[in-house]
Order: sequence, then C-alpha cells, then structure tokens
Amino acid sequence: MSKRTIISIAIACLTLSPVSADTVKGPARWIGRTDIASKRFAWPGSGVELRFIGTRAEITLIDDGNNSVMVELDGQANRLDLANGRKTYMLAENLEQGAHTIRLTRRTEGQLGPTQFVDAITDGTFVGAGTPEKQIVVIGDSISAGYGIEGKSHTCAFSPDTENQYLTYAAIAARSFGAEITTLAASGRGASINADGTLNGTLPQLMDRTMPFDDAPLANAEEAGRPDVIVVHLGTNDFGNKRRPKTFEKDYGHLLAKLRAAHPDAIIYAAIGPMLDQYDFPIARDSIAEIVSARVNSGDKSLHKLVFEPGIGGIGCDWHPDTEANIEMARQLEAAIIRDLGWNIR
Repeated sequence: MSKRTIISIAIACLTLSPVSADTVKGPARWIGRTDIASKRFAWPGSGVELRFIGTRAEITLIDDGNNSVMVELDGQANRLDLANGRKTYMLAENLEQGAHTIRLTRRTEGQLGPTQFVDAITDGTFVGAGTPEKQIVVIGDSISAGYGIEGKSHTCAFSPDTENQYLTYAAIAARSFGAEITTLAASGRGASINADGTLNGTLPQLMDRTMPFDDAPLANAEEAGRPDVIVVHLGTNDFGNKRRPKTFEKDYGHLLAKLRAAHPDAIIYAAIGPMLDQYDFPIARDSIAEIVSARVNSGDKSLHKLVFEPGIGGIGCDWHPDTEANIEMARQLEAAIIRDLGWNIR
C-alpha cells in the first residue's frame, strides 16, 4: 500500500466515525523534546502518547506535508505520512473495548518543519500516563536522525521518504530496554564545524533550543526526565572530506563538560563512525579517544568511547548506515549499557 493510500484511507474513515465521547487538547505524555506552549514538535523521534479506554481514536495535526510519523498502537508500528495543513487522522478503530496506548513519533527531522498537535478524540475515555523509568538522550547528526536509513544504496540523495529515526540504532536500543529516547540530532551538523563549512548552528548550539531551527533558546520545553544514558555521536561532519578542525578538542571537550555538569549521574558515550573513510575515520576516532581519556583521568569515570567501525552492516543513501547497520550498532550500544548499568533486555 502506498503512502498516499494510507493517508486517503485515514482521512476517509472519518466520515464513518460515531459520535465521540472524549476530546483532549493535549496528549497523555509528550515524547522527546517538544514545545508544550505551542504544542509543536520537530526534533526527530519527538511526538505524543495517547492512552484511552475505548475502541477507536483519531488525532488532528497541523503540518507542512513534508513529514511522516510512526504510529505504534499497543506496540505495533506503522507509518503515516502527514498531509499539508490541518488534518484529522484515524489512528485506531474497531478495537476490543479496553485500555490502549498510541505513540506517534516523527520519522523525519526538524529541517522539514514542525508538527503541531491540535486535539485527539476517542469514543471512550482518555487516561493519563506516567514517566518511563529509563531515559536515553542522543546528541548527533544525520546518522542519529535516520538520514537515508531506508535507502537501497549510496546513490540516493536525501529524501523524507527514506529517513526514519524509529529505525536508528539508539531508538532500537531504547525499545530493547523499555527506555524513552530523546533525539537531538540534525543532518550536516558537527561539534565544531558543519558539513558545509559553516560555524553557526553546530549541534551544540542547536541542542539548547526547544525547536531545532527556531532561534529562541530553550523555553516551554517538555522532556521525559533526567537521562540515565547520553550518547554524543558527533565528528563525522567535523572530520569528513579530510577536514581537521583546530578547535574540535576544545569544543567537544566543552560539550562533554557541559553535559556532565547538567547530568552528574548519567553514563555518557562518546561515539564515532561508521561513515568516515579510511583517511578520516582514524583521525576522528583518535581525537575523540584522547578527549575521553583526558576527562576520565581527571575523574569522569562514567564516560566511555563507543566506536562503530566502518563497514558495519549495509549502506543507505549518501553512504549513511542502513537498517542492517543500525541493528548492528544497536547491539553494540546495548552491550555497553548492560555492562555499565546492568539493564536487562525486555
């Protein structure tokens, strides 16, 4: 079934809807980093959770029509492509009467524009949701955003159709542990310098914003809670194409220090790979290893490097790791978390 057919069916179903029993103007829980004042979300993997007792639920969203989301209904995930403007989508119908959970999260990243929650309707009753016990935060670039992850080869360029944060290594690992994930990632961004050579709008600058491409600083933001695990996956855009930024160690070290000050009890992984070539990868890997070693020697014992070697798995669009590669990367992250935190796979 094509994505346009999915949209058509979802909207067409509304004409058959019975009289609704309960409407909410906000979700049971926001997922990832969201702007609760405007009810918008744009970071990859951000979204909403709805919990209801009934047989059906629909949601009204506002979008530019460039984004797609994953809709998990009681743990079963399907893709939904959003239309332009204010639209109502049927998320579930003809269910057994009872308690159900829907998670709606962005496959796509902030450069494609925000998505706004308007309301949700069920034939039953909406109920609240608690905060997940385990929290993971990922700070990264296109790899962590899911750029080209569903592409068939390196020859395809960027497209919202092949981007999917839900299938990234960190998202997979989070689901394995039953953890919530907040993804602060944007394509082409580095720790010191971006892929296009610019110095403004690096990821450490964007990560302090509620919405990734709004200039306003962090405000009205909703996040799940204090992270147990933080993955910093930057350096690919800093070192790609034989670029050697002179301020990388200072900038990257400052980022790690900032994260440690804000989250003294979190395990932090400094990750690199697998996109860089045989010339750039060892330089980036060794630079990050030196920064980590220096901080560990200075007393930060909860900081570890995490290396994804080139050649792991397959290749998606523009040489990005594909779904197979991300599964292998997820296994590495899971092993590290089991070693360092003792979490159990569900």
